[in-house]
Amino acid sequence: MQQALASIEASLQNLHRTTLLQMLAPGVPASVTCAKLASIGLESSTEIEVLYQWHNGTLYDSTLTLADYWMFPFFYFSSLDDVATEYEALNVLDRWERGWLPIIADGGGDYLVVNVQAGVDDRGVYHFRNDFTECPCEYESLTDLFVTVAAAFQHGIFYVTDGQPEIQINFPRFYELGASLNPGISWWSDPSIA
Repeated sequence: MQQALASIEASLQNLHRTTLLQMLAPGVPASVTCAKLASIGLESSTEIEVLYQWHNGTLYDSTLTLADYWMFPFFYFSSLDDVATEYEALNVLDRWERGWLPIIADGGGDYLVVNVQAGVDDRGVYHFRNDFTECPCEYESLTDLFVTVAAAFQHGIFYVTDGQPEIQINFPRFYELGASLNPGISWWSDPSIA
């Protein structure tokens, strides 16, 4: 996963996402991640610790737009403090699973969540949508999520154009890439998403 995260950061630099790169918080030791998750009754994992050693999410600046925060189209990377706050707020919802950790957010109530419930082998990344009842598994792991994102940048599927400062996406190509890199996930082969 470290290689994928480094590749994403390099791609953001190449696309001149200077503001976002400045807003990515310094990473924290694994012990900090473990303690924060323990404070909300959840276990950590090596993947989560590696992610937060890279950066501790995104700092907040009220002068920026939501698109300024996007690490990839429509989503930004939440800090450990924000993850804990959001988790406690979402944990009261009937369709929220107890072990879901809302690491990636869109600012409108949708999240990419990783399952960290104790004793569960499934460490998949699910897409919790505020307006939908289904929460499909989109990646088998955080590593698979970031490998897919890194590849989308490398192949020009995520891009920036003149006059459009936010990161854009070529949806058909992204679904093709997602299906090829995540063959065990049926969501990517669902014709209704293309």
